[in-house]
Amino acid sequence: MRDAGKLRSLTLVLLIISTIVGVSACDDNRQSTTLATSLPAPTDKVLVKSGSFDPSSAVVTAGMAVTWNNQDSVAYLIADNNQSFAFNLPANGSFSLTFTDPGTYNYHCTAHPYMQGTIIVASGAVSKSLNDTSVGIDDLISKVRPSVVAVDAEIMIKDIWGHQVLQELAGTGWILDNSGLIVTNNHVVEGAERVTVTLENGQIYTAITVRTDPINDLAVINIDAGNLQAIEIGDSSLTKVGDPVVALGNRLGQGIVATQGNITNTDSTFTIDSGERLYNVIQTSDPINHGNSGGPLINMNGQVIGITTAAKMTPAGATLMAYAISTNTAEPIIRQLVSQGYVTRAWLGVTTSGISEFLLSGYKLATDQGALVTQITANGPAEKSGLKTGDVIINLGGKDIAAVDDLVQQVRASPIGQPVKITYWRDNRINATSATLIKNPCE
Repeated sequence: MRDAGKLRSLTLVLLIISTIVGVSACDDNRQSTTLATSLPAPTDKVLVKSGSFDPSSAVVTAGMAVTWNNQDSVAYLIADNNQSFAFNLPANGSFSLTFTDPGTYNYHCTAHPYMQGTIIVASGAVSKSLNDTSVGIDDLISKVRPSVVAVDAEIMIKDIWGHQVLQELAGTGWILDNSGLIVTNNHVVEGAERVTVTLENGQIYTAITVRTDPINDLAVINIDAGNLQAIEIGDSSLTKVGDPVVALGNRLGQGIVATQGNITNTDSTFTIDSGERLYNVIQTSDPINHGNSGGPLINMNGQVIGITTAAKMTPAGATLMAYAISTNTAEPIIRQLVSQGYVTRAWLGVTTSGISEFLLSGYKLATDQGALVTQITANGPAEKSGLKTGDVIINLGGKDIAAVDDLVQQVRASPIGQPVKITYWRDNRINATSATLIKNPCE
């Protein structure tokens, strides 16, 4: 918290925090975090510096005026989650705003969307923030730490002389259920001769089975252990930009550590080293390094909302930005790996291309949106449906297709053995057909 000192004092109770747990009463299975002690002394402003609140979030009580001293030449928008309230904070100068209704209000810089935070307005006592005392974040980590494991893989590689040598790679996993199922990334265990799992108590288990899905970079390990503490899986679709998160992982192979950050994007597309593209990926500012891969990304309720994977690294090893496979994407894949040991995906039997200016004029296409069919597999679902090269698919199964990535995701998500409607452009006219997708023969 900072006090500018030279501006008049207002009747304000303001608690500055870098991350927020929440202000409502906790569920029965969560420890209450309401402050029992008196609130901190009043202050007269939140200082805005370099385009963002510093620290990034605040908790206030309803009916109290809040004054900002905005030193930047950029404006901020403050709005509640439903956008029923919105207030533009102009650039440069001091501005006051009174929040009369309890709730969560998000703010972001209109010129720089990543400069953002949250204002929690409480009707009475303010809830404890994560960094308020020694408890809070420690309690959160203590809750999930027993469910996070170190994963070590032994892989045979060739050295510069062509000799076979054993290389050890470190990663992370989290406990799916108490019978010994562990979730991690495919690239952590791919091609391993031996995989071991180290629990929080130091016990080491050798993997009995390792089931992988390279396309989504996911794997499920089975160890012969019981009475494990499974982690709770959250709904990643509820995740919003600016939400605080905690990542736990076997950072640089030195044991499980926790790091903090915020969600910076909830719908990224990310290409992993194998060349496969991951969709609906969560992007976070959480400092994640080698060894974290496969670990859980945790929300403030102690639920896993993502599986950290393939951090972009600088040559020195510092994280620029990190990514996590959302649980809503991962869950159906994990269920298939557990139930049948492999993943079954639908297949249409086409090769498609995005629509460039060159293709738009060369094919004389009527639209610049969709997936252009450039090749059709003989006797595949697409050919049987009547699709031809040169067609532009614009809708499949009720989902609009604006680009090739949209088509890939929708086909993968479609049911096998059931007809799906396809809308497409051909000869400057919109047409419709249906195709019964089949199991991908390449998997």
